[in-house]
Amino acid sequence: MASIDTCPHRLIDTHTLNLVEFSQDVTILPYVILSHRWTEEIVYTEVAEEYLQPPPETKSKPGYLKIEAACRQARHDAMAPFPSQYLWVDTCSVKQGDPADVAENIMSMYADYQNAEVCY
Repeated sequence: MASIDTCPHRLIDTHTLNLVEFSQDVTILPYVILSHRWTEEIVYTEVAEEYLQPPPETKSKPGYLKIEAACRQARHDAMAPFPSQYLWVDTCSVKQGDPADVAENIMSMYADYQNAEVCY
């Protein structure tokens, strides 16, 4: 199980919507987490490869709009008691096609939720 004093190593910057990768031993950064129901999601490969200039078909997906809204809410909440600049969402922060990455993230998920500033 993941240590409760670390954070996920892939987070979305709520200002730029870029996926940011951190080393495994980074201590907790303030982040928020998105709990959601999957439907027409964007996935890690789309975030990693296209986020700087996402094509129109990516921007129109409900999953993209959901992440944009969560980032907007996180930026708004950063003015309040949640100084978070980062968002964790499983569809983008986990390499769904990589069994080892999926397993690692499943094992750390409890700590990820526990360490988040807030869950949307």
